[in-house]
Order: sequence, then structure tokens, then C-alpha cells
Amino acid sequence: MSKTFVFNDDGTVNIEMSRDGILVKKVVEKESILSEFNSLLSVNSKYADSGALPPSVRRIKRIDDSDYIVYSYQASTQRTLITSQGLKIKVGIPALVGAFHISDGYMSDMGIWCLNSKYRLSDNAPLYHFPYGNVYSGQTFNVCLGNADMPAVKDAFETWKCWDAFWNSKFTGHGDPNAFTIMSLMEKKPFDDKLLVPFENKVFRDV
Repeated sequence: MSKTFVFNDDGTVNIEMSRDGILVKKVVEKESILSEFNSLLSVNSKYADSGALPPSVRRIKRIDDSDYIVYSYQASTQRTLITSQGLKIKVGIPALVGAFHISDGYMSDMGIWCLNSKYRLSDNAPLYHFPYGNVYSGQTFNVCLGNADMPAVKDAFETWKCWDAFWNSKFTGHGDPNAFTIMSLMEKKPFDDKLLVPFENKVFRDV
């Protein structure tokens, strides 16, 4: 059975189900979409690519009913970071993909990687280290948030809370001795992808 999810402007979602050449359509409220999506995952696959979820959510990996990983994308931009000394520095940020482990309604772990702007996000897209520290090497969930509170996350529509937890943490440079040098170079400038360092030669499908 295949399912297609389509958002409508009125806040409802069309679900089109096809089985053995028979097409069935139904309309659900947007709040019901996660349970429908989880139902699809439990029947068909360990992974699902988005299409009915927020544009930033690119994939969900289901572990069990209350335990899943949301993969989310953010485009290249400029953003103000807060250092461990309390300084606020606006720097260029490369395109990012985050993996947020949601367990029993809370984010429990986080992984962040960069993307080179010449690659679109796909299974084979190379991953790069986040250039401003706060990340470990050799781990899928590689972000150090210090003493930050883990946000409550009701569903994939609330993964913006995970990004906020990352951006609101203090950037210590941990894990990258060049972090503050790169901050100085990229202050009030678009990020230069030439500064990206490959993340253990991994691609998106590896995480």
C-alpha cells in the first residue's frame, strides 16, 4: 500500500491511499498527521522521506512508538552566536543538517553536520564538520549542549525547538581549535565553503 500526504491551505491534509489499483482518499486535521505518518512507518519502512511534514524536515527514522530521529535541514545564512565569554558575534553559517533523537516527548541527543552549497541534500551528499565547535568527532549524536535543558518536542512539527536549543547554547570552540579563528574570518560575511572540513568521509545516508 502506498500513501501520499498533501497539505491544504485550510489546515487539513489529504491522504491518498492506493492498494491493488484502488485509490482511496480521506481528509484529516493537521494535528492527526503524525499518527498517520507513524502508521505508514510501522507498516512499510524503517525510514521515510518527508513530503507532508514541514519543509525543513527531510527524513524520519522510526525506532518505536515514542522513540524516533528527525532529520532537519537549514539553509546557509548569517546568525549571531554567543561565545563562552558572553560575546555576541554575527557569522556566516553554512547549510546544515541536524539529527534530533526524540524519546518520550523530549529531545535526548543531537547531531549537526554541514553541507557544501554545491551539493543538494541527498543520500550521497558529503557531510562536513560544524566549524564553530561544540561538536565531537566519531559520534552520530555529536553535539555538546553543556547544561542546556533538553526541549519537550511533541512531534516533528516542533523540531524548531531542537534548533533553538543548539543556537541558544554558548559556543566554546570545543572540538575545533580553529573555531574562534573562523568566527573572526566569517564575521558579518557569508560562509566560505572552502573552510569546510570533511566529517570522516561520511555522507548523509551514513548518519
